[in-house]
Parts: sequence; C-alpha cells; structure tokens
Amino acid sequence: DTVSTYLSCVHKYLEYAKSELGIDPLQTTSEHLLEFILDLKASLSPSRLSQYRAALKGFFALLFNLDVIAKNPAEYILPLRHVKSQRYRVVAEQLMFTLLETIDSEATAEAKRDHLMIALFWCLGLRSGELRSLRKKHIKIISVKEKTALLTVNGKGAKQRALMVVEKLYQKLIEYINPLKANDLLFPGKIKDKILHDTTLNRRMARYVAKAGITERIHAHRLRHSFATEMYNAGVPLEDLRVMLGHENYRETSVYIHISQTQTMQALELLAIEGDAYGF
Repeated sequence: DTVSTYLSCVHKYLEYAKSELGIDPLQTTSEHLLEFILDLKASLSPSRLSQYRAALKGFFALLFNLDVIAKNPAEYILPLRHVKSQRYRVVAEQLMFTLLETIDSEATAEAKRDHLMIALFWCLGLRSGELRSLRKKHIKIISVKEKTALLTVNGKGAKQRALMVVEKLYQKLIEYINPLKANDLLFPGKIKDKILHDTTLNRRMARYVAKAGITERIHAHRLRHSFATEMYNAGVPLEDLRVMLGHENYRETSVYIHISQTQTMQALELLAIEGDAYGF
C-alpha cells in the first residue's frame, strides 16, 4: 500500500511539472517543489501532504544517488506541521458497545466475522493492513484455562510484534479460527486466500455504524487512536505503548494519544509547580 501511494505521489508531481510548471522534471528546484506542495495544501489533509513530502524526498534522493541529477531539490523541503485531527478523537466506550451489539443482533456468520474484526481493531489497535493479512498460524494459544493467546502481527517495515489476546476476545477468536487451516487468512476477500480490500472493510463498518444509529464516523484508524489513548490513560508506559503500536519512535506514538482538556490543565499546573521550584 505504501509503495503504491508513493508512486502515485511521484507520478502526480511529474505530471504537474510538465503541465503546470512547464519544465522537465529533472530540472526541478526546491522552489518548484514548494509551489507544488502549496498547491496541494488547499485540498489535502496534513497526513496526505506528509506522504507527498516523503515520496518526493525519497524519489529525488534516489536520482541524486544515481547521478541522474547534480543536486537534490527535495533535501530541504520544510517539515509540515502536524495538527491532531478531530477525525481521530477517542470513540466513546458506550458507542462501541452499541456498535458491537448491533452487529451481534444480525446473528449470521458474516456478522460474527465483522464483530471480531472490529473488536480486534478496538482492543488491540491494529492497522487495517495488519488485520487483513492475519492468518491462523499467527495465533498461538498460551493457556486454555486462563484464556490467553499470543497474536503475531506483521507490521510496517517488515517489523513483527506480539500482542496478548485474553478473556472474551480470546473466546471469540478461538471459536472463529477453529475450522480454519494454519495458513488460511482470518478475513479473506471474496476470492479465497485473497486479502480483503480496505475499501470493502470500510464499507462494512460504515453499514453497521449507520444501522446502530451512530452519526459519528468510525473507522479502523480512529479505533487505533482510541486504543492508544485508552492504554495511555490506563497507565501503560509510553515505551510499552510504542511497542504495542509497532512504532519506530515516541514521536509517532504521541500523535495517537489524545488527552482531555482537564488532563492538559493538570499537566500545565504540574509544570507551573515544578517551574517555581526551579526558579523559572
């Protein structure tokens, strides 16, 4: 997915360079790239703009390293300021219970599958691609008596991490995978052993959200933000949370944590107290 996205970003710039800037893309300067980014800024989200920035930096660095161009125009593209989007605010617990109960009410095999998918997003903070690529062999039962299992997740950058599955989620997961073979996908697309498309997954979630009478948009990535925030509020150390989310550094993790206004004020009061103590 990342490769496809980056190729799309680079291709769009190449077209822009020829049609709007009237230049050979190999003649690109930092000013040309800035003009392109500013042109995009009016219609794209900060996260999408960051993808364009990363794609262009990688592309022109490659051309420079291959001696195709004498200077890398993307070397000093200014970083884009990240603003936490309200689209990713925490989903209220009661809303999630309402959503899961609505899915349960359908009492079909498809509903059981979709209930488990959404529960895994909410309880483990998985990325969409991580969940869609899960196979039975990625699940190892630790204790039947204590209802615990280990879920191996293949994350971004070929990094693996292991997450614990316990109690009710364990029960639902084990019941669901019992008929499957070791290499079977947990949630295949319409064609057997073909990964479910992200659009299809989002469409399914949107249908249940509408049926539950929920007006907010709930999607996999928002549930990942909710998971991170709930774990942080529960006192999970930031280092553990970083590992659970499969992040490279703390900065990535911090984007996923949304704290309330009350918590912000408490932090500011604490800083003020400490500041007085140190004479600030």
